[in-house]
Amino acid sequence: MIVDDGSTDGTAAICDQYCERWPHLFRVIHRRNQGQGPARNAGITAAHGRYLGFVDADDWVEPTMYATLVATAERSHAQIVVCDVRKIYAATHRTTSLLSLPDATDHVAIATYLKYGLNNAYSGNKLYARSCWQKYRYQRMVYEDLDILLDMLSCCARVAYVQQPFYNYYKHAGSTTLDYTNPRLFDIMTAYQDAIEHAKVTYQDAVTYCIAKRILINLATPGFADYRAEFIELIRQLRPTFEASPSIMSDPEIKKICDYAGQLTLPRRFICEHEDWVQSWHQYSRNFKTIIPVAKALPADLRQRSNHSKLDYWCCKRYLNKVAC
Repeated sequence: MIVDDGSTDGTAAICDQYCERWPHLFRVIHRRNQGQGPARNAGITAAHGRYLGFVDADDWVEPTMYATLVATAERSHAQIVVCDVRKIYAATHRTTSLLSLPDATDHVAIATYLKYGLNNAYSGNKLYARSCWQKYRYQRMVYEDLDILLDMLSCCARVAYVQQPFYNYYKHAGSTTLDYTNPRLFDIMTAYQDAIEHAKVTYQDAVTYCIAKRILINLATPGFADYRAEFIELIRQLRPTFEASPSIMSDPEIKKICDYAGQLTLPRRFICEHEDWVQSWHQYSRNFKTIIPVAKALPADLRQRSNHSKLDYWCCKRYLNKVAC
């Protein structure tokens, strides 16, 4: 099954050629562009096979990948079979391939995979029993995998793991998740909240630990520096859940996430000197409640207010000037 998600580069014609030449192997769905999640949903709905897998347009799989994963699924009766991922970074010509788990197995310890497994919230390196998707569909968002896959894994009776880098993930320079100026990256906040909220009770602790670890990685990633305040506010919201997690509280490194909850962030109500900055702030900081353009002097309605209000104003002004520079 090929889903042509509104391509404009001749892909549609190539898909049709494949279907004409090998009608018993290929089917194509042509649709207007709606994004990766909805495109996958179209394929899931139209699928008739016993198993499902996903290969994104820029990626490719090794020739034996699906034969090996299907054989493993048949042997182990696993609902999901996982393999390793080889990542190819176009900008730096660098390739990495790390083991998802220490050992191949027909019966993965699901809590361990949720807590420590690499690529556990990635769609492409997995074969799924089609029954797994009866109650799941991707949202139209970035990090649509993270939004549902930890939940899906937590509901599986059995997961198997093949220790081979069968899936080749091509990370081109224009990738959405590598463009840290893209406001769509705020979707990661929703994905984190959904993952914790929807996890099966049995694996709530493991999923919470996984999310805390991921947030700490985000905070240490230079590209996410502009979103630090949003991450801190997310940590404040999730702090009771983090503190209720035995795995987090027993891990000194991951436990440090709770320390962020006490850090100061800029006020959510902004007073901005330059009117033409307003759209920029809305674009890159969509969680701020209000941005008010004012004259260069201290606004009259602030002159009679408390020193605290004036301090917020001038701190904000200095910050905006720094950003402009």
